Amino acid sequence: MSDLPDLPPIERGRYRHYKGLDYEVLGVVRHSETLQPLVLYRPLYNTSGDWVRPYAMFLERVVVDGVEQPRFACMASAVDPAQAVDEGLGHYNAQAAPLHEVQPLFLVEHDQDGRVIAGATGRLWADCAELQQLWVDEAQRRRGLGRQILQAFERQAAASGARQVFLETFSFQAPEFYARCGYVTDWVNPRFPHGIRKHHMSRDLP
Repeated sequence: MSDLPDLPPIERGRYRHYKGLDYEVLGVVRHSETLQPLVLYRPLYNTSGDWVRPYAMFLERVVVDGVEQPRFACMASAVDPAQAVDEGLGHYNAQAAPLHEVQPLFLVEHDQDGRVIAGATGRLWADCAELQQLWVDEAQRRRGLGRQILQAFERQAAASGARQVFLETFSFQAPEFYARCGYVTDWVNPRFPHGIRKHHMSRDLP
């Protein structure tokens, strides 16, 4: 049919029923026979699947204990403040710099049972790579695995065009390890409590 009326609007996202349970609204659909608009939604408190309810009923107001309120209240306004700040800064940064060029770097090592025992995560921007996390399971340490993971990360970065790697590590983490692997300390922030220092380190790739 080309003469179908437009579906009524609804804001997608989390809604709270007046009895306190939360649901996710997926959109508005039509009944195949009556063409009645239906709200498509799913409960967030169990896995019973998708449900539909008449559009007018979903958005109607009910009286509970003498107080009128929505049957389903949209929770879009109840945005986590920290999330709002993070998303706002992310939006600004995306407009101010070509951050779409940033690419993730990631690798892991598994044992014979498939369990993750080590890994590294980071990102690449043009010819500059940042190592953000490097971890080795405690039972696997002092066996050279950390150096192997670091070298594999560097090879992955170099293959993607990186000419340098930089990282930050606290004094209680691994500045000595990185120094042994060829990294130099560019600067140190000594202003953390308990005598802790943060090292900014880097290394040019061959």
